[in-house]
Amino acid sequence: MRKSLIACVFVLSGCVSQSQPGMLSDNFDQSEAARTRMSLGLTYLKNGDYTQAKKNLDRALEFGPRLADVHYALAYYYQTVEETPRAVEYYENALDLAPRNADIANSYGAFLCQQRQYDKAHKYFSKAVDNKHYANTAQTYENMGLCAREQNQHQNAIKYFKTALNHQPSRGKTLMLLT
Repeated sequence: MRKSLIACVFVLSGCVSQSQPGMLSDNFDQSEAARTRMSLGLTYLKNGDYTQAKKNLDRALEFGPRLADVHYALAYYYQTVEETPRAVEYYENALDLAPRNADIANSYGAFLCQQRQYDKAHKYFSKAVDNKHYANTAQTYENMGLCAREQNQHQNAIKYFKTALNHQPSRGKTLMLLT
């Protein structure tokens, strides 16, 4: 009886020590949890499960309220569900948190072009291509060309498409658009 009582005390004390505050949080990486939830949310969004996408993106925001990529993912979510004011809010939050992130600037420019805010779109496209460390310059120039074409600025569109090809000569979509 005494041995079983001692065994119970050890088992119960083990359970208590595992649930004490701080024990798990020392190993819990909130940034990593935010990125995981963000990735999961974007996967749900891609697969058309908007409810699960939103739940995971909101959870990502709880874990990483200062992570630009989380705000960027939420901007994309709201863009997808056509809630323009919220998309703008989250794009701008993302850019406030990461003002040199050319991918976010390019995506925001493309979004603004879809909203027919051409001057503002051009500002963000330019911000993206002006970043010396940006690897997707061809994509941004292609987006600039598409935006110019939408405005019936065909000469500018051709110039942007050619510049995109200068950065990535085998870019199939741009080649097709230029022809």
